[in-house]
Amino acid sequence: MIGFKFRYILLVLLSAAMSCFTLLSCSTDTSIEPNSNLIAIPTTPVMELTEPTAQISDSSKVARDVLFDYLRAQSLLSSAMYKEAIGSYNVVLKILPKLYLAYHGRALAYYKEGMVERSLEDFSEAISIKADYASALRNRGVVYANEGRLIEACSDLNKARGIYEAKLGTDKVVFNQEKITSDLIETINQLRSCQ
Repeated sequence: MIGFKFRYILLVLLSAAMSCFTLLSCSTDTSIEPNSNLIAIPTTPVMELTEPTAQISDSSKVARDVLFDYLRAQSLLSSAMYKEAIGSYNVVLKILPKLYLAYHGRALAYYKEGMVERSLEDFSEAISIKADYASALRNRGVVYANEGRLIEACSDLNKARGIYEAKLGTDKVVFNQEKITSDLIETINQLRSCQ
């Protein structure tokens, strides 16, 4: 009986932690600045930098380890340790291959490492998993614009703008309304290159 209660409490705490982190990760600034300087493309292939820290057989351990690896990847990305962040995102995506937030984070890290095509692939994967993910659309649009692919850039930026406007245009209370408003303004500013 005590073992069951402990597992239940652990599961509730883990769920609460993942929910809090998801909400916090949505409010962090993970955008790419237009015309940002890129580091030269590495001459050595990107290899998986870390191995998974969990086995799939124990679901509560997997959830803890995936949460840890995801938080680690986000922290590494924020600290400009892009290769290490890529490795941590790889670990997360081996266990949760449909986690669009991990694809988005890895795309940002790839871009900062100068791996534009891999970055575009990951942005596209995040968007294919969650079609209304405006941050990924906006960031992919910025990458396209920086690469001189203005038709694709304008398409993505217009879609992101529509999503932001739809979120703000409802009568419902919008979580993180200031961030969405800020992202909308930034997207509109980036759209000026399309006119």
